[in-house]
Amino acid sequence: MITEIPGDTDPETHKHGSLTTIFSVWNAMVGTGLVTIPWAFSQSGLILGIFLTFIAYAISFTTQYFIMATAGQDMDYTTTLKKLFGNRGWYAGMFIFIGMLTVPIILYTQLLAQTLFPILQ
Repeated sequence: MITEIPGDTDPETHKHGSLTTIFSVWNAMVGTGLVTIPWAFSQSGLILGIFLTFIAYAISFTTQYFIMATAGQDMDYTTTLKKLFGNRGWYAGMFIFIGMLTVPIILYTQLLAQTLFPILQ
């Protein structure tokens, strides 16, 4: 399994670059989508499901566009936040990043608990 993309690490700080981060986030989103999207479509119906998927796509694309335009050549978006907002921006970016990692962990734990409870009972 590839955990690091060659050439996508900053030689000075040894931090992963945007490409590694993008693939890590993509991997987490695809894993979550494989579990939740079929259930969501079965609950909402085909037309509403497609419409809501398109709305989510438009919001995600717009957010990504603004982040890329703001970051410019920065390797890490927290660097951009620190340049624009100082230490408070860096702390806010890290807090949001940690929160974004915590939510899938909680959701996966809940999914496993609900799936395994009838089996282990």
